[in-house]
Amino acid sequence: MIKKIEGLGEDIIGFEAVGVVSAKDYEDVLIPAIESALKRAKKINLLYVLGKDFESYDLKAMYEDSLVGIKHFFDFEKIAIVTDKEWVKNLVKAFEFFYPMEIKIFDENSVQDAIKWLKEKPKPTVKADLLEDDKILILEPTKPLTKEDFEYVDSIIDPFLEKHKELNGVILKIKQFPGWDSLSSMKAHFEFIKEHHEKVKKLAFVTDSSLIEIFEHFAKFIVHPKVKEFEYNKLDEALKWIKEDSV
Repeated sequence: MIKKIEGLGEDIIGFEAVGVVSAKDYEDVLIPAIESALKRAKKINLLYVLGKDFESYDLKAMYEDSLVGIKHFFDFEKIAIVTDKEWVKNLVKAFEFFYPMEIKIFDENSVQDAIKWLKEKPKPTVKADLLEDDKILILEPTKPLTKEDFEYVDSIIDPFLEKHKELNGVILKIKQFPGWDSLSSMKAHFEFIKEHHEKVKKLAFVTDSSLIEIFEHFAKFIVHPKVKEFEYNKLDEALKWIKEDSV
């Protein structure tokens, strides 16, 4: 069966799986609770506890679980799974990159840690430096890119672009390309490019990454700025290149 966990706050819903979970548990408890929560918020956080009393899902419950996942694919911000079941942990780890939300596994005795994590507001991990006089934005990711990174950069450059219309250049300074922390972060990245590429004259990669050559060629198909690569210690040369044709 599935029991709803109460008292978690407006944007968090929680469930505990006990014994054998059936399709009826989804129909009577889990699905109505999710749909009710989504009437109050665009996105929600989920706490799912599969403790020592949890045994398994029946076949119909597994089918219902897949339907819920498809229908609400983009409706969750974070999912915290609390369990000591190794097969559950392995299953989550095998597919977590393909999900658009953050997923984290906690041990069975760490329910409060899971709730605390769900309540935390993520902080950007990218360093953004806007040189307003030169109309140049320097981005320096320090960890795998997140949705919050692009929201943070939006908050910096959108007010500037409203006033100045375009940037002379964007410099992406990275020792090694860090990748994305989830599918939703990758999606946010491409949406960011789509929304801003026509407002950027030049794009410079300042990096030693072996992956950047592929990424650079890919960028030429999706962005219109002139694209050029520089060694990681050649930031000054990248700045000079962008300033060459600036008016």
